[in-house]
Amino acid sequence: MDFREGQRFVVLHDVEAYCFVRETSILSEMRSVTVRSGEILVVTFVSRSDSSTVSMRPHRYEALEAEFVDADIRSKGGYSGYHLVIKRVFIDEHCRSLAE
Repeated sequence: MDFREGQRFVVLHDVEAYCFVRETSILSEMRSVTVRSGEILVVTFVSRSDSSTVSMRPHRYEALEAEFVDADIRSKGGYSGYHLVIKRVFIDEHCRSLAE
């Protein structure tokens, strides 16, 4: 499947993702998280067409922030957000593209 920036997917079954947390101008922490079924994910970046992963942003970004990022990290002055990276195979198997 080809992915393009802005494309939306609904999660049909819980899916594992890597959550990258930015505490400074560099990515400073990575953790594994579970994105629950029913969530909407938006493609934010695809590095190459043959890449094994896709960068995504949850539609409910702010609501999920407390679940994905610890409070002590969010309260730090340098914290600037998070993003999710999901394996293409997981998207193919556990998500459905939404019509735009």
